[in-house]
Amino acid sequence: MKAVAVFLLVLSCLAVSHAWTCKEALQHYPAAQIDAGLGQVVMTDKENQAYFLSGSTWHKLGTVKLKHASVGPSGIWGVDTSGRVYKYVAGDFVLSEGASMQQVDAGGNGQVVGVTSSSSTYCLKAPLPWPTVKPAL
Repeated sequence: MKAVAVFLLVLSCLAVSHAWTCKEALQHYPAAQIDAGLGQVVMTDKENQAYFLSGSTWHKLGTVKLKHASVGPSGIWGVDTSGRVYKYVAGDFVLSEGASMQQVDAGGNGQVVGVTSSSSTYCLKAPLPWPTVKPAL
């Protein structure tokens, strides 16, 4: 039993010494919300602009103003101030049909989850690419 305890202690010390290091990116003010997934980072600012972090530089994403953005296995998704949901496709956000959302998360592969305007949770499960997208307004 002592050998197992010693092994676990050594293993935990090794795990701590090989932890990821997080480097500080160029500050972007006024930041409102940030999300990270799959080694990527997106954020929105207080002016509802969406940004993507590349290296240590923030780059504006698309032309649609978003209050919330998320990145993950399902891609980059966002919600505008009216609750409409968008997916980032080929350099801009395209409108997705469906429930109005307050917040969306790019979840697991092939899954997008969110919080609706009535504060209930919503899980969108469909094969990607998303089947119902329209050009942004």
